[in-house]
Amino acid sequence: MSDRTASADQQKMVGQYFLANLAEAGLNQTEFALERNLQRHTVNNLARGKKRVDASLARVLARCFEKDERYWLDLQREADLGTLKPPLADRGALDSLSVVAAGVLNDLDTETMVEQAGLIGEGWDPARLRGASYDCQAGHFHRSGRWATIDSERGLEFGAGERLTVRTQEYFSLPPNISGNFGSTGEIVKRGFTVNCGHFIHPGFHGRLTVEMWNHRDSPATLQISDRFLSVRFLTMTGPASKAYSDASIDEEEIEKQARIRELEEELAALKAAGPDKADLP
Repeated sequence: MSDRTASADQQKMVGQYFLANLAEAGLNQTEFALERNLQRHTVNNLARGKKRVDASLARVLARCFEKDERYWLDLQREADLGTLKPPLADRGALDSLSVVAAGVLNDLDTETMVEQAGLIGEGWDPARLRGASYDCQAGHFHRSGRWATIDSERGLEFGAGERLTVRTQEYFSLPPNISGNFGSTGEIVKRGFTVNCGHFIHPGFHGRLTVEMWNHRDSPATLQISDRFLSVRFLTMTGPASKAYSDASIDEEEIEKQARIRELEEELAALKAAGPDKADLP
């Protein structure tokens, strides 16, 4: 073993080799940990490039995969020397690598995909991970024909019965072999909000999630940035989609258009209700 220590990028490549072997074996991290009687965090740290391969770990890996101990120790040595190459000729090909077996991503595999493939970029907060989902925070809203950022202290106040279009703070980048779905959290429903969602996230989607929210109470209600308002589940497919989603703006544009139509209809209804004497009409 070299006296040198691998850089963060080099150690992360060791994790990529581990993930590639997991994929070939058709296992996810939790299954591997249970099968080899290892701690889940040990396996996750290896996958994320946070744990070095020592002689003891190399023996465990050699028993699991069709690679001997020397293979794994050599990977670590090359990483320490700064000469380790990615497991795939093209780094970008990692996006289409099935790093886990088909099914719902658990918290460990989600965190690995965030670090290895950029599943969630801006806005990512590991504290929002649950066992099989990720809870989003609100970042922007659409009112009176324009987008604005939600105030970090005051939050976003909804008038009684008001509907607004809201966008997540998180930016998502789904590789071709991962899809997802999302819905409102129980926390936000108890507060009197209804979220018009339950949408499917296509493989290849890049962007923020956009939904319509409605305060169905007869009094104002406030949405704070810290609130967990959307819950996202990521689904690993049996293989990369041949027709990955290529235009992330279509859904958002349609939501914005419908929201603006409703705003104009509500303004017109208010003018009619006020009557010609109060509506300030010419």
